[in-house]
Amino acid sequence: MTNRVGASITEVDFAEHIGTTKFEYCVDSSAKVKIFLGVENIQPRVGDPKIPKPGHDANDYDAPYPGFTPKQYERLALPYVVASARRGQWLIPAFHGVIDHFYRDGHDDPQHFDMSAFSAAVEKHVVALAPTMTLGATHEIVKAQEGIPKWDLPPLDAATCRSIAANASSFKLEKTTRTTQYFTPLFQSGPDGGLRDEDRKNCLQVEGSCIVGNFLYNAGGPNGTRYERDKVPFIFGKGSGKSTFNTTNAPFPCRTLAADSDKYDSGTVVYIPSMVGKICPQNNQPVDGCFIVGDVGSAIKGKGRFDVFTGECSRYDGKHNVCRDQGNAAFEVPKEAEFRVVPRESPQAEALRKEVDSFISNGWQPVSP
Repeated sequence: MTNRVGASITEVDFAEHIGTTKFEYCVDSSAKVKIFLGVENIQPRVGDPKIPKPGHDANDYDAPYPGFTPKQYERLALPYVVASARRGQWLIPAFHGVIDHFYRDGHDDPQHFDMSAFSAAVEKHVVALAPTMTLGATHEIVKAQEGIPKWDLPPLDAATCRSIAANASSFKLEKTTRTTQYFTPLFQSGPDGGLRDEDRKNCLQVEGSCIVGNFLYNAGGPNGTRYERDKVPFIFGKGSGKSTFNTTNAPFPCRTLAADSDKYDSGTVVYIPSMVGKICPQNNQPVDGCFIVGDVGSAIKGKGRFDVFTGECSRYDGKHNVCRDQGNAAFEVPKEAEFRVVPRESPQAEALRKEVDSFISNGWQPVSP
């Protein structure tokens, strides 16, 4: 059993069997022994006043959103990885509610479970355990794909985002139409320590910028412009232009959005509840769901169309122009995800931008209180 703060208690060892669903207890129960490993995830429930339950003052029809905490996903992922290693193959996650779907009074949990967040938590454990973890004696060792090390970016604890989340209903509600990712590829250096000719097109024309060693190459002219990362605030690349609402001109991993400037002004804050707790590929830290419009793109047009900046990419696929880093695939905004628009002139948007700018100006480090 895992609770909301990531702690757990074990009732029986996985080597033993204890039924946790109606399916296991009903017809032919003896044939269903040891085909499931039961994990209970503690989740608060709330009643729906439209659905009265006879004999009770309330019901437990629904659950709050988000359904589970980042710590809970992390803890749940650990026994999943360990149990899979014991079994010799990856186990198949299954929900109580799905297993009991055709049973009277069957389970309806878990609710609002984010498989992307769980997948990212599993990846985090696998990377930490590789290359020592094996999935059974006949399986290959699980190894993290080799890549160029990323910048060790500390997490930003933005107090303003918590305020925005608490008052989300007061802001305009919209839904995403399409969301993609953009990033800054990391390339190996050439013989002269600079950008290799074979990487120049992908760096300057396709992606617009790249990083080689401690240098940032940005589009502009046939050879681009090279910056020493230690001397500029925009260490991951340049935004859409320096302005009152983008003072550092610095895209922030898992914080900056590119959007249509005719629909969303630079400096607008977009709060996406379904992204809360997802793991940022740059530093393997959970995000708070608050993003700032600080960039544009030629293909980013219309309402609800966003491009999320994920930071550096250490495993860049130049043939398909995608990032193959572990975690990027899981850091996706769900289709037609609801989001709240915080106008750039609002005190909350201004306060969040100040928190971000202070973090960047402090050398991409938290500011001491």
